[in-house]
Amino acid sequence: MVNQLAYSEHIVGGLISYECQGPGAIPNSNTYKLTIRLFYDCSNDNSYERNIEIGTFKGTGNTYAFHSKTTAAIDLNPALFEYTKSCADLIRDVCVNVVTYTAFVRDLPIISENYLISYERCCRNITISNITDPGRTGSTVALLLTPESQRPCNSSPQFENTLPIVACLDEELQLNLKGTDKEDDDITYELCTPFSGGGPRGLGGGAGNPKECGGISPDPALCVPLLKEVNWVGTNINALIPFPSSIPITLSGGLLKAKPNVAGQFILGVCIKEYRNGLLMTVQYRDLQFNFVPCNINLKAEVHYDQIEDGVPTIIRCEANSVVKIINTSQDSQYIKKVHWEFTGPQGIKISDSAFHFSKSFPLGGIYNGRMYINRGYNCSDSINLKLKINPQADVPAINLIYDSCSVGPVLPDIPIKDSTYVLDYGDGILDTFSNGSTLLPHQYKNAGTYTLKLNLLKGNESYCAQEITRTIRLYPPPALVSLSLNDSTICYPGTIQFSIKEIIDTTYRFIWRLSDGRSFAGFKVNAIFTSPEQLRLSLTLITPSGCVVDKTFDKILVPSEKPSADFEIENTDLTLKNPVLKLVNKSKKADTYRWDFGDNTSSIALAPTHPYNRTGIFTVTLYAMKDNGCVDSLSKNVILRANSDIYVPNIFTPNGDGQNDEFIPNILAAYTEYKLNVFNRWGGLVFSGTDPAYGWDGNNPTGQMAPPGVYIYEILISIADQSSKLIKGSITLIRN
Repeated sequence: MVNQLAYSEHIVGGLISYECQGPGAIPNSNTYKLTIRLFYDCSNDNSYERNIEIGTFKGTGNTYAFHSKTTAAIDLNPALFEYTKSCADLIRDVCVNVVTYTAFVRDLPIISENYLISYERCCRNITISNITDPGRTGSTVALLLTPESQRPCNSSPQFENTLPIVACLDEELQLNLKGTDKEDDDITYELCTPFSGGGPRGLGGGAGNPKECGGISPDPALCVPLLKEVNWVGTNINALIPFPSSIPITLSGGLLKAKPNVAGQFILGVCIKEYRNGLLMTVQYRDLQFNFVPCNINLKAEVHYDQIEDGVPTIIRCEANSVVKIINTSQDSQYIKKVHWEFTGPQGIKISDSAFHFSKSFPLGGIYNGRMYINRGYNCSDSINLKLKINPQADVPAINLIYDSCSVGPVLPDIPIKDSTYVLDYGDGILDTFSNGSTLLPHQYKNAGTYTLKLNLLKGNESYCAQEITRTIRLYPPPALVSLSLNDSTICYPGTIQFSIKEIIDTTYRFIWRLSDGRSFAGFKVNAIFTSPEQLRLSLTLITPSGCVVDKTFDKILVPSEKPSADFEIENTDLTLKNPVLKLVNKSKKADTYRWDFGDNTSSIALAPTHPYNRTGIFTVTLYAMKDNGCVDSLSKNVILRANSDIYVPNIFTPNGDGQNDEFIPNILAAYTEYKLNVFNRWGGLVFSGTDPAYGWDGNNPTGQMAPPGVYIYEILISIADQSSKLIKGSITLIRN
């Protein structure tokens, strides 16, 4: 039984070689070790057969008969080979997996005929350009052992080099097809037409037996290789010109040269012949596939640098033993496969890195000359010379200041001056330059605030790194005047009053308010509740952001006045256009005057007025109860005036779960004997039906899902006592917030 993982498609090349192991166990025979190297396009399928069947056939010319078959086992795990010379490999993510199998053909008799050793497999990439029907055309990898090779126990040439499957258009292609021969025989190389092999039966689990002669992996015991050549496309493509090239395709001494000028996927065959003393020993049939693509890469090595010195980008860093980071800003970075950095500095120190962005520490200060390489070893590569200067930090003195943080008075710098020139930035847009011998003058800030002063070396030893020294000061004097601000000129009890300060709106100040009854409050604006006529004193502790403290007791004595209590009742709640007059009962206490607002742009100052409405709707009635001391209380109630009907139907509802207007419920104003409510959507679909006027529509569909907002149609069938039944129709608007 053949143990296999899967039938892997898209072989893009193959080669069989052999080594004679010596005489076989039977007279006049040899044992051979076979090495089969198959190349797969790994962008398609990553599963490979663990075992393949190799057939041995004997005969002459193109006529052969089955002799034996052997199973070749996978010898090495698939090795990923990426061609690292052509620009094409950067353009297209193409790679080759190399799968090696080994097998032994034991006790092969020495005969006067040829042996053909072969492996057949289908199918090729459907995208191949230079043969017909590639998706149904397989390949045969084979070698020929002549009688002259059998008698001396010869071994074939060996090939270790792995070839690319992708190359650039209009770029000279040079393929090294050379092999080595341990007997030092002569090797010739010829372009020839590849063989087809097998067929598509059983492909991808399709119809047919994959082991039959037309299957994807024919059984050698049943299928003698036909050695049928593939069919070239057109008349200009043949074995010697397998693809278009702007220079003649040559194969000399194992080196193939060409300059492809048409994009596509192409196959070619190479016949490798081994001769000894003019006699043909072995023929190896090698099958190859290539992809030719346009390559438009403009790689340019670049880095982020500080300045140019002598034409070289120069990076300046400070202090040894700190990590130096250099940003790689090269163009077309998506095509960069590898980066190499190298620097040489004092005492022959060498520092290198292979990261895209450089990040290394340097043990000594000084100058390091270096270079960054991108894609070193590729045809598409570039490099750039670099200079790295690691300088010591300049000795910038500390900033000492003499100032009063509780005023916006002058600030006097006290800075020890050395043999350099410095610039001091006061943080308010003013700069001061000074050097040895200079007199530092006081600096006057115009406004309170937080300021960050910065001291830098302006001139001095240029090999030093400038070092910035900073110092932050906070100048927040208390206000010269602290005035109390109340949100109401009258303090009423029971009631609330708000305290704040007129002069300060900066909330970085801290405020602690205290009343003489022992209560205290914190905050820029605070609310205090008054419940009695007790007269109180108010004091404030103000703390500035710089820690300055001011205590203030206000002259104003807080004298609370009694507040009235507004209250009223509506005598008649059943208002209609037939009975539109509102009657009110005033039940307020401790008020001196009143004002009524009826919600329809009319008002009254009567004690208990009546008021006629001239339209239907919901009206808010508000009573303002006022005392002569300025204290006011108010109370509002809603009244509804309906049309002349026995039923009131609202026109909107908002089922949002807030407990207000969450259901559509008609209000029946008279005794009834029959009631039914139906609600329909705009397509006429019934969304609600009910016969109990205490329960309305909650805005959900019959399935329990929320109905979308919009206009719905209702029908109300109602029978009022002593009246006939009537049908009321209208619309209701569902609103969702």
